[in-house]
Amino acid sequence: MKKLTSLALAISLAGSFVYSPTSFAAPPADVKLAAEQKLNVNLGSFPDTIDPGKFSDNTSSQVARAIFDTLYRQGPNGDYIPVAAERAVESSDGLTWTFYLRKDATWQDGKPVTAADFVYSWQRLSDPSNASTYGDYLANNANVVNAAEVANGQLPPSALGVKALDDFTLEVKLTKPTPWLVQVLSYQVLAPVRQDLIEKYGDAWVRPENIVGNGPYKLVRYAVNDEITLTKVDSYWDAKNVTLTDLRFVFILDPNTAYYQYTTGELLYTGIPPQLKDQILKERPQEVRDSPRLATGFIDFNQKYEPLQDVRVRRALALLTDNKFIVERIYAAGTPTSIFVPTYVQDGQLATQADYWDKPLAERQAEAKRLLTEAGYTKDNPLRVELSYYSGRTIQRVFVALQSQYNRGSDGLVRLTGSQSEWKSYLDKVKTGDYQLRYNGWGADYDQASTFYNILTCGNGANYGGYCNQEYDKYVNLANQELNAQKRAELYAQANKVLQNDQGTIPFNWGSIYALVSPALGGYNEKNEERFYRDYYIIADKAAAK
Repeated sequence: MKKLTSLALAISLAGSFVYSPTSFAAPPADVKLAAEQKLNVNLGSFPDTIDPGKFSDNTSSQVARAIFDTLYRQGPNGDYIPVAAERAVESSDGLTWTFYLRKDATWQDGKPVTAADFVYSWQRLSDPSNASTYGDYLANNANVVNAAEVANGQLPPSALGVKALDDFTLEVKLTKPTPWLVQVLSYQVLAPVRQDLIEKYGDAWVRPENIVGNGPYKLVRYAVNDEITLTKVDSYWDAKNVTLTDLRFVFILDPNTAYYQYTTGELLYTGIPPQLKDQILKERPQEVRDSPRLATGFIDFNQKYEPLQDVRVRRALALLTDNKFIVERIYAAGTPTSIFVPTYVQDGQLATQADYWDKPLAERQAEAKRLLTEAGYTKDNPLRVELSYYSGRTIQRVFVALQSQYNRGSDGLVRLTGSQSEWKSYLDKVKTGDYQLRYNGWGADYDQASTFYNILTCGNGANYGGYCNQEYDKYVNLANQELNAQKRAELYAQANKVLQNDQGTIPFNWGSIYALVSPALGGYNEKNEERFYRDYYIIADKAAAK
């Protein structure tokens, strides 16, 4: 993956660094645009919320990304470019960053977007009374002064190391240099929100009749489990480079239904149903896009459940998990793994597979049975454990496969049952710790290994299972403050080994962006981890193959 020097243009200036834009989006001049620029987007599951200070899932982020601008974002070519900001200046010691906001950027009701808006929004995110999953984000990922103390309630939100020097100048103080800071700040939880609207409407401020964003699209309809619609804001500062006029988000769980809507032109891109993969590769090779995704699927242990506190039990379940079979036969995409962090993520490249990874399955099953027997389980007294997972045809097939692998592979020493919920209910169960095992994924908030390793540190807001190992934390924290890239990667690799030896989780697969994209859709870049619909456009006289 690219290093930061290629993600944001760094220019030496009087002992500091200036991070300036490298590219913006606009359709090529020779492309004939369709008369109607309206795009339907299938997100699968309905978002938990579109409040940047509240959400915890990627679906919510995708919708919020169109409504709110962060200081920086991932540009159409994969680099990180300023959006709400014009530029950023990093001090020579790396501990002070100054962001200069766009003076032509406004909220959708015409009010200017100010540095004070960012200060309020970041303080709100970090305030423990807000109960955000990302309440410690500025502490664990950005190293902002006093962020940890604010998140754990030791200091008031006003102590957070961010300050409005004037209406359009934001100062951020760090406890240690963070070379990937502009990447961290691109994540949607750090978008500004309006204090006056939140104080007036409370949680109802995100309703279409109340919400005001600072991004290129305005929310006009929010029908739970039906659709979300957005329309372009003509007064947006960069409206001339925003081509799509309307966005309609739909929520189709069945990949076959989504594929049918792709063939009829209702959707211009979609995932590939695993059972149709070979047929699609033969019939539509020019429409298939495939690239690695900065995401990991994994099985998480809730360590409040007493049997899962035993490392022998956790390792036994990992040994029984034949994710190579499941990824190949059910997903037909992605890469099976025993490494929690994809090795193509920046600074993750030195991590190695677990000691059991290349052992024959029969040998792994034998070791699992030995460990379970040693832990006191028998066929008459098996390990009883429930897997919680979200609704969907593919994930249901994954559960059935795991149930067979655990129950049969252990010769009856394990009895796995399942609990399936629609997405929002599933998230509620996860956040409240109402599960034993859960099947889930983690998508990178930015391209650097800390965005993965941090979530398994003791007390992290996203560490729902309660895993805690001081040795693991030591290596992660040392890596997070190491400026030498080689040493940083070595420390993360050490953390990976501790995690594997302790079987803190069961890594399952690294994600893959494996999709069908219609020739009618312009601006789609499979190498971009983040999707910004402002970069898309619809081309005239183009369509997917019939």
